[in-house]
Amino acid sequence: MRRYSLKTAEKHHIETISHIHAYCWRETYSFMPENVLANRDQKYRQRQWESWFAEIRPQEALFTLHYDKQVVGFCMCKPNDDLDAPLGKGEMHAAYILPEYRGGIVGPLMMLKMALYMKENDLSPPILWAFKQNSIRFWYAQLGWERFIYRTRSINGNAIPEYGYIHNDIDRLISRLERIIARYLPS
Repeated sequence: MRRYSLKTAEKHHIETISHIHAYCWRETYSFMPENVLANRDQKYRQRQWESWFAEIRPQEALFTLHYDKQVVGFCMCKPNDDLDAPLGKGEMHAAYILPEYRGGIVGPLMMLKMALYMKENDLSPPILWAFKQNSIRFWYAQLGWERFIYRTRSINGNAIPEYGYIHNDIDRLISRLERIIARYLPS
């Protein structure tokens, strides 16, 4: 069984996080216009994460996913500041995993880490956003996330439709994720 762990990201992880973010953005969101994908390259992500580390806001958290000692993904959560989602206190803002490490226990581990953080930091109920063409959003419904809004987001002047989801029972989400993860662990 693969040995995964999640740790608080450190500044020396910026280059790896930037690479994963740029690569997964292009690979996962291949349905987006090329000018959007080209604009979200590794240099863009490098500047984004350098800026984040320079001015981490209260209650924001960035975690790196490790396979043994190699960083293979990351996830980030923060207080919700989206005016279209006034009922959400926190946001599961980003979660990206290199393709060869996806599946099985990994997605639930990352979401559990964010859910526990949000519960501990009074950021519940959480929200998250998923582009309409991103099929991972169907997994959210299976976990009890409720779609509350459909909107069009403008990125580089392109209209990209997305859905907003909210989870009104953080304890139930945590319990469900723990049960999923338990299925992957040796008995």
